[in-house]
Amino acid sequence: MKNKKILLSLIAFLVIVSGYFVWTTHGDDITFRISPTSTPTPDPEYADWNTYTNDEYGFSIKYPKNWFVREEIQNETSFTQGFSYNSITTTTLPYDVINFTLSSENNPIDKTQFWSFSSEKFDYLSKQEIGTKTAVSFLASTYETEFEIKNNFGINGYSCYLVDIKAISEGTEPFYNSEIECLINHKIYKISASHYDNRSDLPEISEKMIKSIQFDN
Repeated sequence: MKNKKILLSLIAFLVIVSGYFVWTTHGDDITFRISPTSTPTPDPEYADWNTYTNDEYGFSIKYPKNWFVREEIQNETSFTQGFSYNSITTTTLPYDVINFTLSSENNPIDKTQFWSFSSEKFDYLSKQEIGTKTAVSFLASTYETEFEIKNNFGINGYSCYLVDIKAISEGTEPFYNSEIECLINHKIYKISASHYDNRSDLPEISEKMIKSIQFDN
């Protein structure tokens, strides 16, 4: 009986020792399986751009690095945010090179400010072919404006149009502008590039900016 107890004790001891040996020699090999976490892949096209975010209207838009964000302008029908590649401000207006503007109401009809927010205008654009030119006189302006549709494209399923604008008023030099207009969720989103100094890259930057728009869910 005594020998049996000794034998059982020896077996138990060997089990403990062998278990300790296995743990100390192979403990570092134990791995835990962790589910991978996906992270958004940055778009290389905007790698060196900054992001402007507007919580009130629930959107963000990217703009070139080292550009300046201007003071926003709001009125009853629209919101405008200007962007510029320099900090110059004249006595009459900010030296905004590109303005991002959106209508603050659904299906806006406003022909008092260069037809700027008019679902009627957007409906007209949607029916024209690329290269179409037309002259429009405005109700509250001495200008006659010529529109030329340069391109159309889609953003997340929404239609957008690139339009060149030439505004003419008697006795003054013509004013040139480029606009991209999109009708998104029944609101008109517009980026306009002013040709103050004839920078040839402004239309391309405008299109790139409008394509970067993200909306809050």
